[in-house]
Amino acid sequence: MVRCYFRKHSMKISFLTFACPQWPVPQIIEAAKRHHYHGIDFRIDEGHAHGVEITATKNFRADVRRRLADANLESPCLATSMYLNQPQSTGEAPARIELAADIGCKGIRVFCGPAPDDRATPQVITTVGERLRAMAERSASAGVEIWLEAHDTLHRGVDAAAAVRAADHPAVGIVWDNMHPYRMHEPLDVTFSAIGTMIRHTHMHDADADDRLHVATIKPLDQGAMPMDDMIRTLARSGYNGYLGGEWFDDVYGPTPDAALASFREQMDQLTARNGLTLAP
Repeated sequence: MVRCYFRKHSMKISFLTFACPQWPVPQIIEAAKRHHYHGIDFRIDEGHAHGVEITATKNFRADVRRRLADANLESPCLATSMYLNQPQSTGEAPARIELAADIGCKGIRVFCGPAPDDRATPQVITTVGERLRAMAERSASAGVEIWLEAHDTLHRGVDAAAAVRAADHPAVGIVWDNMHPYRMHEPLDVTFSAIGTMIRHTHMHDADADDRLHVATIKPLDQGAMPMDDMIRTLARSGYNGYLGGEWFDDVYGPTPDAALASFREQMDQLTARNGLTLAP
């Protein structure tokens, strides 16, 4: 028998707008409702047609927030391109915090960014931790958290966790992209020992990995090499009750954005159901 570790009706499904970069907000919301998603993660700084950007007017932001509420949808994570290991991030933060607060977004996704030799040195971790704390001190009063993605230089869970500990702020957490620690050969139990209590959002992939180059190619569920069942059960055991976020590019999940959204939702339903996990209605 498979034990259910999630509290009933706790987990939800969202997608990044890389799924439909040419769609305006009304079309995105309509598709999210049609395919039974609970949330939309707006990817900003990429020129997507939705227009949810730091240049958006206050009226536009208010309209996005109203449309989401009317559709019973959330925007759980504002996915930015901020690299905290680069000095310009300090100046980029306030406008992105304000945007997240205006549309009712719970958290902002940030990256570490490139470092010499892509090494998670103590100095890199300290710098990212300091900037995470500075952002969180500003964002917390607006009800917005700052979430570091396990990605690029801090792709291993142990390194991402070290930066969050260095930040030492309750409004700082982690976006677990399940592909990146995996492609760096970090064992799943090591990843969760480090970040399990810090995870606030996820990006869920299956993928094939090149052991030599430490690169991965996203695949539809069960067509890659990743231990997806072990991953979802481990996430459940950690007590996580947030979103399972879909992130894909081009036609990985289907030939059109609509087909891809339908496919990802169906595959996540299958993954959770076969592991005895209950999603929100």
